[in-house]
Amino acid sequence: MKYSLPIINLDHQWYLLQGVKLSKIDKPETLTGTEVILTDFNDAVFGLENVSGPVEHAAALIEKRLRDIGMLDGPSKVIVHDTHKIGDITSVLFTAIPAESYAQYFQLVNNQKDHCLVVPLLSVLTKQVEKHTDSSKKAKAFVFHHGREFDLIIVRDKQIVQVARMTAFSQSDEDVNQTLKTLATEVLKQNKSVLNRIDNIQWSGFLEEEKNQNQYMKTLAELTDLEVVAEQHSDIIFDGNEVKSVLPNLINCITIKDAANDANSRFLYNSEKFLPFMAAALLAAIIFLGGLLIKWNSQMQDINNELAQSDESKLQADIASIKSDLMQTNKLFSSNANAQSTSQWLYDLNGIQSAPDPKQLVDDVGSSLPEDVLIVGISLDSRRSPATVVLEGVIDKPLQQALKDLESMSGELLRKGYQMMNNSSIELGDSNDFRMTLKVDYNDK
Repeated sequence: MKYSLPIINLDHQWYLLQGVKLSKIDKPETLTGTEVILTDFNDAVFGLENVSGPVEHAAALIEKRLRDIGMLDGPSKVIVHDTHKIGDITSVLFTAIPAESYAQYFQLVNNQKDHCLVVPLLSVLTKQVEKHTDSSKKAKAFVFHHGREFDLIIVRDKQIVQVARMTAFSQSDEDVNQTLKTLATEVLKQNKSVLNRIDNIQWSGFLEEEKNQNQYMKTLAELTDLEVVAEQHSDIIFDGNEVKSVLPNLINCITIKDAANDANSRFLYNSEKFLPFMAAALLAAIIFLGGLLIKWNSQMQDINNELAQSDESKLQADIASIKSDLMQTNKLFSSNANAQSTSQWLYDLNGIQSAPDPKQLVDDVGSSLPEDVLIVGISLDSRRSPATVVLEGVIDKPLQQALKDLESMSGELLRKGYQMMNNSSIELGDSNDFRMTLKVDYNDK
């Protein structure tokens, strides 16, 4: 699927792709037209984690683990790209975005007239990996180079087994070569004592001069003793120079399923894409019906003219013929594919639901907090209906007072439209750390 005016946000920089020309732009305050934003979410954390327990709790478990090891500071939105379950363990491919940053992206999207897709970089890189692994179980390594970043994905037996980002101190040859050594070490570790060894490395670049790309690939091949193969790159113009970029190939492979938008936003985006075709189909149907009405009026007029000069039997035969034409026309129109598509589209449009606003959720929780109650984590699962909200926090007070504060906080949230779950709504630990589970129907809120 191709999109108009793709916007790219990588390494804290914004770009606009127009045909074969890529330009740096300031962060847009508003967007014009239907667009797609491909982004690494700047300060986001991405990776692969193994978690135990139900898959639907994976996002909350990953968020807590990242906070415990200091990779996240405060509430975040965890996007799960893919899961692979083996026994009680689930391997989860994810991107974790600070809640405030996540809200800013979708505030930008929600402020424009047309609908826009926000596509995480890892979603698109995963698709590139799948393209090379669908027909083969051989182990492979994939590298995407952009700015000072080298993103590494390793696949074995058609499953992603490692995701990592190596960052060079600068773009000087010395620092880049040192980063390539680190990258090579990670690849070689995967080839130790493993029967299914990596046989080649697929190389992709965001903006690379051809001589630099060839040098990077040559250096990595020498360090790993593996074949390094360039992905499909296009020649684009950036800052007046011709460079190699995998970007057009990535953009053209994006589908609506890759977006981080909620189901409502995706449906509306898709509707806007097909609206011109549907309007054309409806116009054609109206013109067709108009032509039939003219034809029928002409035939009826002919019949009226014949009343004075035809016998009744001939008139009855003419009327029977017209009725037959009408019945046949109705059958043809009722089976018209465009009419059915339009009907289904209107039915789907009537059934869309509202989606949660992360910024509103954070504001609701913050305004409900009693004194000395500290929230350390907010997890939102909007895939369910109603949506589920899990709050984790600490109350630095005696147990009796802590219970009163939790009662006050839950009462305030109930007044804001949230509802308590049927069981295990509030869990209070010995050290006065607590976990509160709520649900909210955003159609009623």
